[in-house]
Amino acid sequence: MNQQAARLEQLYREVGPNIRAYLQRRMRDPGIADELLQETFLIAMRDAVSLAAAGSQRAWLLGIARNLSREQRRRQSRRRTVQLPEDMVTKTLNQEDHRLDLLRSMIGDLPEQQREVLELRLKQDLRYAEIAEMLGIPIGTVRSRLHHALRTLKSCVTSHPTPNQPEALARSAHNHNPQSIRTGHKRNADNPGI
Repeated sequence: MNQQAARLEQLYREVGPNIRAYLQRRMRDPGIADELLQETFLIAMRDAVSLAAAGSQRAWLLGIARNLSREQRRRQSRRRTVQLPEDMVTKTLNQEDHRLDLLRSMIGDLPEQQREVLELRLKQDLRYAEIAEMLGIPIGTVRSRLHHALRTLKSCVTSHPTPNQPEALARSAHNHNPQSIRTGHKRNADNPGI
């Protein structure tokens, strides 16, 4: 086995499971995720020079997987699909905080660029520089997208109290002041300059 093949096999063992998990979350089909994972590594094998030159090989591979999943989603969107009614989907037995469902829904409703950066940071544990390299955008854009996504999600969660503490959380959300987050001080209602 030559050195290139050995390195590719090592990369597959190290980052293959993370890339597969990323693809499965995006595609929601384990079979398609496996196919795209194989295709990702076939591209890496064909373009070994670019892989070797990448600042982060993990980010480079995730970038390939991202592009393949986008192409697959475009192909799938051309086909008609039928959505199952909610009552046909089995419910979990665990009683979860209703805000978790709301948060999942809000993440799904984020603009794709913000959602993608958030998922890469939290689920793939990529550094900002790796995300920037993978997406081909400046690191400041990564930070901005992540900031806007987190601000939207925080706003959503704080405005929906838990059943156990509705009044306290509602008061907290009502008293929320962006200035207090930055400085650690709340503004005095009688004198806004303080």
